[in-house]
Amino acid sequence: MKTKLSVLFLIIFVLSSCGRRDADKFNSRGSDYYKQGKYILAIEQFSEAIKINPQFAEAFNNRGLAYFKQGKNEKALADYDSAIILKPLFAEVYTNRGQIFHKQGNYDAAIADYRKAITIKPEDAKAYNNIARSMTEQGRYDSAMIEFGIALKLDPKHPEFYYNRANTYEKLKNVEAAIADYTTAIRLNPKFAKAYNNRGSVYDDQKKYNLAQADYAMAIKLDSAFTEPINNRGLSYYNEGKVDSAIAEYNAALKINPEYPEALYNRGYAFYKKGEKDLCEKDWKKAADLGYSDARKKLKKYFDLDY
Repeated sequence: MKTKLSVLFLIIFVLSSCGRRDADKFNSRGSDYYKQGKYILAIEQFSEAIKINPQFAEAFNNRGLAYFKQGKNEKALADYDSAIILKPLFAEVYTNRGQIFHKQGNYDAAIADYRKAITIKPEDAKAYNNIARSMTEQGRYDSAMIEFGIALKLDPKHPEFYYNRANTYEKLKNVEAAIADYTTAIRLNPKFAKAYNNRGSVYDDQKKYNLAQADYAMAIKLDSAFTEPINNRGLSYYNEGKVDSAIAEYNAALKINPEYPEALYNRGYAFYKKGEKDLCEKDWKKAADLGYSDARKKLKKYFDLDY
């Protein structure tokens, strides 16, 4: 009898081990697809892993990441919740769930999740950085600076941390510190298009138009589909009095994204400056239709239109 039971337990153990290995294979394949940006295929693989092993917390977390990339936040949250139930001391999943709460504007919940991640993993620099970002959105700039300081002490070579702190320095009107942090971010990651764009914007505010336009040019070179620096270069040209050059930039941005309200609004201003009021009105109406409230205000002010 004992021999039969031993054989039975051995069979169950072998089958269970095979099932776990199969689940691992699907999870690994899903991770490969995720890295390639093939989120639908990744989700299919993670789902197969979960089907084989319903206790696979890592697969739930990974599928949640893929759903998040697709903008399916509720599905992502459900998967993160499942991962936490299965593995309560899984620091990464708290950070991932916190990012969704941040995106939804639920900053207190985001910070609570990031704090939980730190409780589990005290050296989690990313969690401190994320806390600082949420605090910045709450207007708690001084507290955010403390959190950024801890993040950078733990990981002093992370370009995103300098980039995020620079954004907060801008909120504090400390433009020189912002420029310094954007510059450090660029030194650590020379292909950081957003950092070039943001530094250019700060230079524009200082009326250092040549420096600003050089940064916008680099951002566009690094990411030709990045419309914000194209629009910003248009603003820079406009502020220099180069109205036709500004319109050319707005046209380029709108060629990439015809429903870019800021570019429509700014082009409208440039048309108004040239006396082309019909074109201005047309652009501001379209910007207003896209939800850009400043366009409605200008239609009322310049055309006496309640639009």
